Amino acid sequence: MYQMRVAGYPERQVPLPAAATGKSGKRLMVDGMRRVDGYAIEAKHVRDPGKCATYRSIDRVNKTLGTPPKLDKNGAVKFDPHRDGMYRGDASELARYRAALADPRNDEIRGFEIITNDKPAAPYWQSMMAMSEVNGNARYVP
Repeated sequence: MYQMRVAGYPERQVPLPAAATGKSGKRLMVDGMRRVDGYAIEAKHVRDPGKCATYRSIDRVNKTLGTPPKLDKNGAVKFDPHRDGMYRGDASELARYRAALADPRNDEIRGFEIITNDKPAAPYWQSMMAMSEVNGNARYVP
């Protein structure tokens, strides 16, 4: 299993402030913790790396965000599943990481590392972390 190989065991519950709770309630689950540098580890496994048309690549982000939004007949911006759905979900997840870093109960966490088996996704996650002001890095591990 990819997660155990790159992040270790066990998963860890990380407390969050009440304003940052998500689907799991009042805490964030991280896949692992690296004691050497205090980084929480998140494993992002892609079933068929390099073969699927994932939106989690810099090229796809540039294409999506570089295309003018579609407007309805009244001039209002229409819903775009990429711009309004998928990227927003990742941004919400990263906002929870940022909240975890700011929570004094998590003083042992110095940052996050996202590890993925999809080479084009590593720079995507790195840029999302930078835009979300989450201390850490992303890297590719096959």
